[in-house]
Amino acid sequence: MLLKNYYKMISGQSPLVNYSGSSWDIVYWNNKWDGSTFPVVLDNPTRGSSILLGSGDTAPTLDDYWAETPISTLTTVSQTQNSKTPMQIRSVTRVVRNDTENSIIVRELIYYINVFRGGSITASNYADCAFARKVLETPVIIAPGETYAFTYIIEGGNA
Repeated sequence: MLLKNYYKMISGQSPLVNYSGSSWDIVYWNNKWDGSTFPVVLDNPTRGSSILLGSGDTAPTLDDYWAETPISTLTTVSQTQNSKTPMQIRSVTRVVRNDTENSIIVRELIYYINVFRGGSITASNYADCAFARKVLETPVIIAPGETYAFTYIIEGGNA
């Protein structure tokens, strides 16, 4: 489900809500999503957009801003990001491995983007803002030592 942050972004509204639930004013708008660019500086040189995995199973709502129950015990093996115009299709694939001794159950996926609010290019001027959240109909069980790839795709157009 696309979240309020997404709809605010494509219409050039601010503030967004970051991962901690705080307002996050964005000053670098490009009017609105015109089909060829996102209206915010999207890519922190080390992260950009990503997929957060969680174990929550509550249905998504428009007001969600992060995972219900984030999972931090999976190891990221690789991550790729792609963007195509003019429809500005963005996709992220995150490959994770379970290095624990127990199976881990993934029930929710959150697509988020690391947005820049202006000022100096320092970590304090970037925040992770969720744009979409999906609860899986069938949870993914990742056994110890197993690797699994998750892909999230967002397709936009003229706002």
